[in-house]
Amino acid sequence: MLDSIIKSLFMMVPMALSMAVYYKIDKECSITDKISSKIKVDKKWQPVLVICCSFAFIIIFSIIIGYIINIPENLFLIFNGFIMGIGLGFALKLQNENK
Repeated sequence: MLDSIIKSLFMMVPMALSMAVYYKIDKECSITDKISSKIKVDKKWQPVLVICCSFAFIIIFSIIIGYIINIPENLFLIFNGFIMGIGLGFALKLQNENK
C-alpha cells in the first residue's frame, strides 16, 4: 500500500509542478493562445485533442523506453508526470477560455 502511494507521488508531484510552471509561463508568453490559433479544430474539441496527443506521446515514449532505452521506473514516472502536467494545464486553460 505504501509502495503504491510513493510511486504515485513520483508522478503527481512533477505533474503539479509542471502545471504551475506552465501557468506562470503562459501568463507572460501566452503560449496557449498562439498554439490554439494554429490548431484547425473546433474550439470545444481542442482540450480533448491536447489530452489525446499527450497520451499518445506518453505511449510512444513508453514503447521506446520499454524496448530501446533502459531507464529506472521512477525517472519514467517523473517524465510522464511532466508531460501530463503540461498537457492538463494546456487543456484546462483552453477549457476555461471556451466557457
